[in-house]
Amino acid sequence: MSRDAIDGFLTAVEFPRLLETLGMDCQTLAGKNHLKEFCPLTDMAAVESRLRKTKELEKYLLKNNVITIPDSQYFQSAFREARTRGQILSAEELASLSRFLADVVRLRQSLSPQESIPPIFQAWLDRLHALPALRDFLKEKISDKGEFYDSASAELKSVRDQLKSLRSEIQNFYQRFLQRSDAGDVLQEKIVTEREGRLVVPVRRDHQSAVPGFVHGLSASGATLFVEPKEMVESNNLVREAILREDEEIRKILREATQRVLETAVEIEGTLETCAEIDTHVALAQFASQYDGQFIVPQVQGSLKLHVARHPLLALEAKDQFREKVIPLDLVFENEVKVILVSGPNAGGKTVGLKTLGLSCVMAQSGLPIMARADSAVPSIHHFDTDLQDEQSLSDHLSTYAAKLIALKRMMDKSGPQTLYLLDELGAGTDPREGGALGLACLEVFREKGAFVLANTHQPLLKLLTQEEKGMANAAMLFDETTGKPTFRLFSGIPGRSYALTLAKQMGFSDELLERAKTHLPPGEADLSELLAKLGQEKDAAQKAKQEAEKIRDGIKKTEQELLIAKRQIKDEAKNIKKAALAEAEGIVRNTRRQMEHLIQGVKTPVGQNINKDRMKNAKQEVNQKLRNVAPTPEKIILEVSGLKEGDKVLFKPGNSDVKIISADEEKGEAVIQMENGMKLSCKYSDLGLVSKAAPKPKAPLQISGVLSAKSMDEKGSLEIDLRGKMVDQALPLVDKFLDDALLSSLPFVRIIHGKGTGALREAIQKHLPVHHKNIEFSMAEPSQGGAGVTVVKFKK
Repeated sequence: MSRDAIDGFLTAVEFPRLLETLGMDCQTLAGKNHLKEFCPLTDMAAVESRLRKTKELEKYLLKNNVITIPDSQYFQSAFREARTRGQILSAEELASLSRFLADVVRLRQSLSPQESIPPIFQAWLDRLHALPALRDFLKEKISDKGEFYDSASAELKSVRDQLKSLRSEIQNFYQRFLQRSDAGDVLQEKIVTEREGRLVVPVRRDHQSAVPGFVHGLSASGATLFVEPKEMVESNNLVREAILREDEEIRKILREATQRVLETAVEIEGTLETCAEIDTHVALAQFASQYDGQFIVPQVQGSLKLHVARHPLLALEAKDQFREKVIPLDLVFENEVKVILVSGPNAGGKTVGLKTLGLSCVMAQSGLPIMARADSAVPSIHHFDTDLQDEQSLSDHLSTYAAKLIALKRMMDKSGPQTLYLLDELGAGTDPREGGALGLACLEVFREKGAFVLANTHQPLLKLLTQEEKGMANAAMLFDETTGKPTFRLFSGIPGRSYALTLAKQMGFSDELLERAKTHLPPGEADLSELLAKLGQEKDAAQKAKQEAEKIRDGIKKTEQELLIAKRQIKDEAKNIKKAALAEAEGIVRNTRRQMEHLIQGVKTPVGQNINKDRMKNAKQEVNQKLRNVAPTPEKIILEVSGLKEGDKVLFKPGNSDVKIISADEEKGEAVIQMENGMKLSCKYSDLGLVSKAAPKPKAPLQISGVLSAKSMDEKGSLEIDLRGKMVDQALPLVDKFLDDALLSSLPFVRIIHGKGTGALREAIQKHLPVHHKNIEFSMAEPSQGGAGVTVVKFKK
């Protein structure tokens, strides 16, 4: 992998900027710096290890609070100076180290849940050293503010006791001195100040004789002398000596403490690196969770398929609205296609498409989650290069085209099967025919050597010839001629128009001038543009037809589900009626038998008459036989789940909806699921189920309150409403209607998604709920299910 080429590629696709932006979610400077060091790796085991760490933390954070990372910035550089240059650590730096070690204890507790510890967490725990002996040593000697305790050593305590005694003696003297009867005449002010490290009083020059002693300075005007009374000279000397002894003792303790730290330097260094690593992966896990990041492991000789891929920097700028604001694209190199040539209007998104592919591949190769659908695939890339930044260089006396040629030559020399090239404006900057011919020849060589290439161009020759070449494909960024704006949507299989004349018309050029321009087009050029436009329209129409067909198909599927549920509902209602009737009959029979027993026991035989005991016995047996025939009928039930794996479809009981399994832990009985709206949740196995086709006979009658149809769930009983981006006056009426519909649908609870933001929308909604809706309870969602960004409303029965 050429270092210069890869560095240029990373800069061109703005990978350093992406790392810096992602690093803003790191809690420590060390974590930010660790993330900035990420770059594409050729060791796939290391790439997979990074992805596993982030994925494991994402699962953890869905169920737990955010992990707090110990901060080392106040002692880390000094610690490394002490290791390499023998520098003595200061009291403040030692206090910071002590706090860091205490935070390491808490971090270890966070990574050690009561259930089983994941292997990745265990590997971190093995490298996180809390060093209790060192921590206790530092805590005994230094406060959190970086001040030595008197008890830090016997000598320090002795010196400080002496200082207290001397200062008390000096203080008493000056209090008496300031109370002298002539103090107002002798002193400029009744204060004690300090000069040259000695305590002095401000004496008026004309009263100097009244205060015998040593002068340590005078005021700017010369009218005031700062005099140390001779009675205090000896005491101040003793104070000075005691201070020097105190400083020497503190230096001695600092040397001892630094030595103790250096004895565990290897463990501390390992802990520092581990904390930075965990901080980085926590930030990446939060990114993956919030922005639908997928953990795609690059495969050697794998295919390159990006489905619903978004540019991560644009998504990070859009924040919570990235799904709506950032238009996704599909880039699929399939059927032996190695080269895709993108064409379309200026400012239509071609360069963004190049950078989206480049960033996605670099992120995957660096062990970062990418913003694409889970069925995407990325090959293992060992060499990246691009001409995106190879512009005109005056210092090197190179034109734009010459710079492009140098870049192409560099790529030709390095191209191979594990190579990705991004080419911007291929064939531009020179004669269109020659530039297009040379560009096509380069693409042919890249294809033959197995390199993946995504290029964009405005050259008609390249568009036409690429369409006929095996292993190459065209793609178009389409333009909406109705609005006069690009759609930023990429369509594969057709070349795109440049729309130069259309854009000129939008900019106000006259029709007469544009018609004149068309007459200057080479023969067939206008027809080619019209053909491309027609192809684009047909492709757009085909895409819309496909979407409409999918919509109809989904509608049919939904109707089938509604009919199935309605059929089930009818059966359940009939079953309820039958159960109620059987229960009533059983009660009647039981009551009859009880009455019969009473009658039998209460019968008194008249004198001279015999009771027909056989008849009574037969009647009792007949009643018992009828009771034995009363039994509940088998019915369908929801079975418990087990043996779940990624991709399984199951029923989420609280939401009465189908969900997909993202990951499952059989031992803990827990799973991470993905709802239909893309939201990820952590839940217990008990919240999931499978509907059985035939169930065993239940031991007791199963009471069923009713079944909601899929239609009512969709139209009237949605489990959540998303109000993010709404104003308060827009949101409140929607909340009212949403709760009314949920109540009519007999839902047990609903979720109101208002986002965190400033908290204004959340506060308005929570003030509105108790005033306008009775028989409800509401609270914040669990941290793993939205926290302060979601209000959960439960309906009282």
